[in-house]
Amino acid sequence: MMIFQRCVPARHRNRITGFSLVELMIAMAISLLLLAGVIQIYIDSKRNYTIQESLSRLQESGRYAVTLLTQDLRLSGYYGAGSDPAKFTGTQAPVAAERNCSSDNRWGRMLEQAIFGLDDAVNDGLSDYSACISTSSGTPAAGDYIQGDIVVVRHVVPTTVTAYDPNRLYLRTTFQDGKLFAGSEESGNTLTDTPAFTRALAAHAYYVGYQSTECAGNTIMLPTMYREALGSNGQPVREELVRGVEQLEFQYGVDTDGDGSVNRYLNADQVTLNSYWPSVDSVRLWVLVRTDCPVTGYNNSTPYQMGDVTYTPNDSFRRQLYTTTIALRN
Repeated sequence: MMIFQRCVPARHRNRITGFSLVELMIAMAISLLLLAGVIQIYIDSKRNYTIQESLSRLQESGRYAVTLLTQDLRLSGYYGAGSDPAKFTGTQAPVAAERNCSSDNRWGRMLEQAIFGLDDAVNDGLSDYSACISTSSGTPAAGDYIQGDIVVVRHVVPTTVTAYDPNRLYLRTTFQDGKLFAGSEESGNTLTDTPAFTRALAAHAYYVGYQSTECAGNTIMLPTMYREALGSNGQPVREELVRGVEQLEFQYGVDTDGDGSVNRYLNADQVTLNSYWPSVDSVRLWVLVRTDCPVTGYNNSTPYQMGDVTYTPNDSFRRQLYTTTIALRN
């Protein structure tokens, strides 16, 4: 048997050889450069997405906080058909305005004090509100007051009542008078004038408190907007509202010359209990919101001007400041 073997001419032998070591090294270097570029694009895209997401959450939190405060402040002093708390009676009759907050239902019954504030409450009598808003000289607990102003508003819930909680406070009003009572006392607080409207009483105290959150495996303090609100027992109950709210500042517009228009804005510590508070016609507010977690490679030392307060941080949190002026309708 004869075996035939193909012979390859010498001039064609170099055409079927593989890559040389130099060519392989060049190809690998180019591939690594391309891969590094793709990875960098991915990292940049992820970082930009994270930044945009945190900014969106920042804007959402800030707008929501401003909306809550605006709606509540506009309702301050709204008592249904009746407008003069001095004429209201009832089994839980209104009590005189006080600077403090009690742990019973007296705090909700100060109807003549439809709006009230504490300026930088650490230095402006936070101890007067210790029965409602707690603070700590050491490590704060969740809900403890941290910093900033406190604002208190009172009004009735706009919707008419159809069922009564035994201890919740309700206000029944006509255009002539009104009666304040607990739900269990409803039958003993009728009015002869018509029409009569019954609504639940609302009292809210807004402040910046403490909450904890996890960032990269570490627990950090997260400022949060809280409020004390009248609960079903007629006494203040704490509610967590918006995380990330770092500062609340308020100034109050008053008519000091009696011409019917606001001519001066005062801090809460400049408004006396029995003279200016009933004549407050508008409120300026500032809400400073920050991200939940610090941003790597970012430093924030921007001064934020809020009324008479200049707040200058030095950390890695992104922030946005919101401000508005609210005319009080009642």
